[in-house]
Amino acid sequence: MHLRKTLVLALFLAGVVSVSAKAPAAPSNLRVKPLGVNSFLLEWNDNAKDEKGWEIRAIRGKTARPVRYQLVPYPDITSYVVITNELPGETLSFQLAAYNGTSGAETLSKPSSIVTTRALLKSSFNPPTNASALTLDDGRIRLGWKDLATTEHGYKIEYKTGSGKWKVLGTTNPGVSFSFPASGFEPATRYSFRVRAFKGNPASHTAYSNIVTTTTMPFQAPDTLVAKPEGEGAITFSWKDRSAVEGGFELQWRSGTGDFTSLGEVGANFTSTTPIKGFSLDTEYQFRIRALRTVNSSKVYTGFSNVASAKTVQLSNPTNLAGQPISESSVRLTWDDPSVMENGFEIQALEAGTTDYKVLDTVAANIKEYTATGLSPGKVYDFRVRAYDLFAYSAFSPAVQVTTRDGITGDLDPAVFWNTSFIYPVGVSRPAQLASLEVEGLPSGLVYQSSSRTISGTTVEEGVKTVTLKATFNDGYVVTRSLVLRVIRPPAAPVVGAAFAPVEVLAGSSTPVSMTGKFSDPDATDARRVTTTLGSFDIVLYPLATPGTVANFLSYANAGRYDGSFFHRSPDGFVVQGGGYIHDGSVFSEVPKAPSIQNEPGISNTAGTVAMAKVGGFPDSATSEFFVSVNNNAANLDDQNGGFTVFGRVAGAGMSVVNAINALPRSNYTVTVGGSSRRMEDVPMDVVAPAPDVMDPTKLVKVTSVTAVPSLRYEVSTGNPAVATATVNGSTVDITGVAAGNTTVQVKAIDLDGEMVSQTIPVTVP
Repeated sequence: MHLRKTLVLALFLAGVVSVSAKAPAAPSNLRVKPLGVNSFLLEWNDNAKDEKGWEIRAIRGKTARPVRYQLVPYPDITSYVVITNELPGETLSFQLAAYNGTSGAETLSKPSSIVTTRALLKSSFNPPTNASALTLDDGRIRLGWKDLATTEHGYKIEYKTGSGKWKVLGTTNPGVSFSFPASGFEPATRYSFRVRAFKGNPASHTAYSNIVTTTTMPFQAPDTLVAKPEGEGAITFSWKDRSAVEGGFELQWRSGTGDFTSLGEVGANFTSTTPIKGFSLDTEYQFRIRALRTVNSSKVYTGFSNVASAKTVQLSNPTNLAGQPISESSVRLTWDDPSVMENGFEIQALEAGTTDYKVLDTVAANIKEYTATGLSPGKVYDFRVRAYDLFAYSAFSPAVQVTTRDGITGDLDPAVFWNTSFIYPVGVSRPAQLASLEVEGLPSGLVYQSSSRTISGTTVEEGVKTVTLKATFNDGYVVTRSLVLRVIRPPAAPVVGAAFAPVEVLAGSSTPVSMTGKFSDPDATDARRVTTTLGSFDIVLYPLATPGTVANFLSYANAGRYDGSFFHRSPDGFVVQGGGYIHDGSVFSEVPKAPSIQNEPGISNTAGTVAMAKVGGFPDSATSEFFVSVNNNAANLDDQNGGFTVFGRVAGAGMSVVNAINALPRSNYTVTVGGSSRRMEDVPMDVVAPAPDVMDPTKLVKVTSVTAVPSLRYEVSTGNPAVATATVNGSTVDITGVAAGNTTVQVKAIDLDGEMVSQTIPVTVP
């Protein structure tokens, strides 16, 4: 029950605090009405916007200046009842000021004019009479009584339902005598009321008034529902609210003769909605509404209002579409938007020589321009745009035809191998429109033939080589592009670096011979061994060709972040993917991620290559996940999503382990990772087929370690063991003399692919 409560104030005198620099605006038009011998109603105009409350000033008589009576900490009010000591017939002067600031350091406005009044003459404390109760609706009752007291501090109202106990409904200010509205009652309930005056602290009371009884109306349904089309699939609603106790309203709808279903709810006391979008266009709908409230945790509804009908209009299509080429791969489109209800626009393009429009993108509502990118140079495109809402599209705009600027075409990061013949034709969109083509920054071994626009030769430098291509066309348009060559060595046998010098060793003694600098494997300068629960395989890295990606992979490997991870994706005949998730025996978690890295495409995704996985549509999004191509995926992965970065290859017989993982039974599973549900598809399981319906984490193929592995291992043999013997000891060969004579020691260097080269050490035992 929401009744205004009276604040009983003691009359006191206090000094007025000083006014600081920034004071609120002063109140005006102060009016004072005596309500009794001890109560006064103050009313005023509030001219301030930043006040924290009001300082009421009062004093007996009409000649002295009023002083602080009370601070009232309620901003934005324009009336207040002041209760004093009983002063029958006495003259009082009142004044009012607004204040802000902190307590004890208030900043006051200029005061209002002084208003003088007299308290009522007669002191009486009689009970109220002629109590009345009038039902207004299903939750409100208007109470009234005759006020026969002049010294009261207020009135206390009590109520009961049926034969229940009396309860306090609330209190009112002194001087209230009739038409007091009370709310919060239950519908269809009989209530009894009585009133008595009170004063003092502790309070004393008069006798009660007469008892009055009334019954509230049943829970009232809304009526006069109106549905109004607002254009393009949107409708607004308005209705009359007949209830005082509703918790909200439920709006229902249907089309045709189907059943009504809920459209949604709005809060209590609403009588209209903003435009509700999402209706089908050009469609007839029917609507109805009912009030609702919650009783004992259950919703209770009224009956329905009248049924209102409305027919939506069609979504307006964009107009005046225009296009302007920006570059060889982009076109700027603009259009007019006559629609006010669209959710967005869909942009489509048709390339000359094709038959079907393709969706390029969508943009949000009210956007009237778009830059189409990723187009082919020197091509003719037809563009069109249409608006859409939740359920339908508008008609298309008239199409506009635009030709992109001429430019350089073809693969700008082709595969290239060290010391291998390389031929690369530089493509342009329309050769007849080409005025000149300049090529700068070619690595050693490559030359450019302008007559055929071809770069050819044999590369003799490893690593990343960037070549600048600059094309100038007849219309003066200039295009500059970078041709990125990531030069790697193809797998080959180790090579001899330096010959061994003859060795003389005494019988019964040993001599160490260093192998440093005697052999090398230029195509495998850095490698890592991936040990799994199904075997191990070696990855030969490309640190010169893909330096950023190799550094990223090694940062995870060297920190041990891959230890305990598992291969979570293995589509048949495609890839084996890992590095994303860990299972520690009890829970799943993600491999701790470093920031994503820049894409370094250019090495082809052939069988046995190792590349970084990434997020679709984001070329520079690779973090920890890597995959091994089981088959040749060049056609699929070399250009997709900016090209997938190959940073290494599986050496030698290691693909037997990768293929064994790919041959395992697989299934799709939903697991909890870090507290959230995660869907994993094509998870290989180390079981006999078929894979289980519920994942058994003990059957995952796990990575136990990723460690550095030497590029070469060594074997030795002696031509005549009766003269000397030899053993490998790390990076040295230990030769031991047996008996006088001459022999040779053969040293074999075997690389990770199983390729071998050897040389001999002449040995003399004197």
